[in-house]
Amino acid sequence: MAGEEELPVRRRDQELDFHDVLPENCPHCGCQFVYAKDDPGIVWDPGRAWAEECSNHDCHCHDEPVIGRRRDEEPVNPL
Repeated sequence: MAGEEELPVRRRDQELDFHDVLPENCPHCGCQFVYAKDDPGIVWDPGRAWAEECSNHDCHCHDEPVIGRRRDEEPVNPL
């Protein structure tokens, strides 16, 4: 609707806390991932969602995606 502010995009981390997120491009393949605005170390990788211009489907952000945590942390609930 006209005059309404756009709400920020939010995601939950592995501890179930909400974070506003910002987009960034993976330096290894060019696909977009998002990171927490208040803690840029917490990321959400694209996983199987390749961008059309993806240069490397074997990139870590696709093969071993990090979802709502730091890259050096183990998942709380590994699948």
